[in-house]
Amino acid sequence: MEPQEILRRIYNNCDPARPATDEQYIDFTEARGGGNFRGAILDQFGLASTPLCRLFTGHTGSGKSSELRRLADEMGKPNQGRDRKRLLPVIINADDYLDIFDTDTTDLLLAITAGLAETLRTTLSVELSDDGIRRVLGDASGFLGELRPTGEVNLPWFTVSLKRMRSEPTVRTKVRDALRPQATRLLDALRLVFEETRQKVRAHPVAVGTPRYDDFVILVDNLEKVRRIERRGEGTDSHRELFIERYYQLTSLGAHVLYTVPLSLVRRSGGELRQIYKAPYVLPNVKLFERDGSTRYQPGWDCFQAMLQKRLEPAQLLDAISGDGLEFLLKYSGGHTRSLMQFMQDAATYAQGVVPVPLTAAHAAVRQIVPVYSTSIPAGHWQKLVQLDRPDDHQIPPDDPDYAEMLEALTVLEYVNGGLMAEPFGTSEPWYAVNPIVRELTQFKAAMAAATLA
Repeated sequence: MEPQEILRRIYNNCDPARPATDEQYIDFTEARGGGNFRGAILDQFGLASTPLCRLFTGHTGSGKSSELRRLADEMGKPNQGRDRKRLLPVIINADDYLDIFDTDTTDLLLAITAGLAETLRTTLSVELSDDGIRRVLGDASGFLGELRPTGEVNLPWFTVSLKRMRSEPTVRTKVRDALRPQATRLLDALRLVFEETRQKVRAHPVAVGTPRYDDFVILVDNLEKVRRIERRGEGTDSHRELFIERYYQLTSLGAHVLYTVPLSLVRRSGGELRQIYKAPYVLPNVKLFERDGSTRYQPGWDCFQAMLQKRLEPAQLLDAISGDGLEFLLKYSGGHTRSLMQFMQDAATYAQGVVPVPLTAAHAAVRQIVPVYSTSIPAGHWQKLVQLDRPDDHQIPPDDPDYAEMLEALTVLEYVNGGLMAEPFGTSEPWYAVNPIVRELTQFKAAMAAATLA
């Protein structure tokens, strides 16, 4: 394979914004601590006789979207002898419908309706009835009707209108004002629509020898990216408002639902969330080192190398990047999937046409992120980062907003030791490490030296 073709393959197939395809997927269960969340979710949703509402979280860029798509694929397959239902997965990308800096639960409920209708159309060639859409919209159809002639309430119109709402604050406000006083009516209408959907899904013909779908499940991805709920402060205040204060609207749809939620909220308010949704499913980073920070955890390195090999086939990994360059990028990724993808993509652009990509290009790739951390970490965080780095337990206080901010900024990364046969207590506890790039910064080393002298 020509050098330019290998570099193009690195750049395009290591795009951090694209979830892994079926061909590219690697199971990281062991390297993430052995928690088989997919199996647990499949069995819960596949066995339950009443609708369930669950939460899924992890660092931004940890691979949640790839895992959700894998989960969806497994939900839709016949159960292969297991005593659970076959489910039609409905993946809804919140980014497609919501303004993350101005969102309301009514926006989310309408987005779920539109996403469900789109999946029915594209997957089963089944249409959600116009009457169902009218019931959901209620008085708000008049405001959305400004975008189309009166009376035309159908799926294409509905989907386009919601996406216009995302970019038109005036229409968005009018729709919310019309629906907010009718919260009970809206939920009742949604339950009717979802029951109608359930009957259509169950009745849909399938190939001979293939079981029919028993139900559907809604997977709302990227909801953790919402930064502000209308009339609430940005960040934690809005996250609490959406997932805790307004939980009833999220949990009362009469359908199986899985929402992505911010990791920082789970670590600060896990007890409250557990009372509402049961314990959230957490996707840790891939563990590359033990807690001592120096002992290599080989299964993690093997998984990451296998992931890159899948992305680069038919080229061989060490024909695409030098061994020392690969080692450098793996180490400083911290086990964070998106960081590794970004480093690989950037290294390809710095390789100047040379393959295998040399160590100098790997250095240049990581160098790009150094100013981001060195200029954005608040002065008050350095001492706390050092405090986290020194003890053996590597835990963070759940009530400290600074550490919640560090989780969001990826200056602190979460891991789990675990293992499929691990005892259920100590080895299942999450632990935390300072991002390996942050540990190399001058400010961190100075704070560490000062703490040592104190």
